[in-house]
Amino acid sequence: MKQIRYYLIFTVFILTSVLSSSIFAQYGYVCDKQKSLIEIKGTSTLHDWEMFAKEFSCSFTTDNENLKDSEIIAVSFNSLVEKITSDNSLMDSKTRKALKSDKYPVIDYEFLSQKKLSVLNNNISGEINGMFTIAGKTKGIPIAFTGKIIGENSVSIKGEVSFLMTEFDVQPPSALLGTIKAGDKVTILFDFTFDRKQISN
Repeated sequence: MKQIRYYLIFTVFILTSVLSSSIFAQYGYVCDKQKSLIEIKGTSTLHDWEMFAKEFSCSFTTDNENLKDSEIIAVSFNSLVEKITSDNSLMDSKTRKALKSDKYPVIDYEFLSQKKLSVLNNNISGEINGMFTIAGKTKGIPIAFTGKIIGENSVSIKGEVSFLMTEFDVQPPSALLGTIKAGDKVTILFDFTFDRKQISN
């Protein structure tokens, strides 16, 4: 009788451990910055321009090991304004001033919800809802993306998002007494490679 009791306790313990692991296991995907790129594009009265974010971090978390059966439950992104650069030092300085980098040194994206996620034959498409905070102003902007599962532990995600600088109370930079002025619209293109790691609550 005692042996049966021990067996039942052991069985319950094993089942509880397995279920807890299944319920609370989460899978994080961390951006490999060496294989990732953020490009910012815009126009001006003189010519089109482009800049690159050189210092950023990005990650996302899913609720299932198999991405095909997963839901995105968290996304984290930030980028240092001081490290958004071009091949023109004057433009870099004007950009930092326009973005008020001395007061707001970081651009953040706060995840709100997954709008959709589809995985078919290792090809990914989806959209998330979230809030960008730029120069101290926060605004909701959805981000659509496509991508591909690479092997067992990596995934590539790319997409673009456009908005007006003035939506964040940012005045488009100008030069030469205002004779050269950047256009209001900017487009951010991203191409990320993520590596997976298991985490738990």
